[in-house]
Amino acid sequence: MAEAGTVEEDDLTVHELRDGKPLCGEAGMVHEWLRAVNCGKCLTARSEKAPRRRERPWRNPAVEDLPPRDS
Repeated sequence: MAEAGTVEEDDLTVHELRDGKPLCGEAGMVHEWLRAVNCGKCLTARSEKAPRRRERPWRNPAVEDLPPRDS
């Protein structure tokens, strides 16, 4: 689990921490927790830094390999 914490008195918004500071840039005294991150800005920043996965088109061979239907 990534480092996480809350800032100041807001105990409901949990930020991802890097070097003890919130990834989203929120300022204030940080309290570290072992909780899931729920700050939208931190989650967005995390996904922007993650490598992109290759998109693979979904294919259902059971349907696509059937012979054409007669009209």
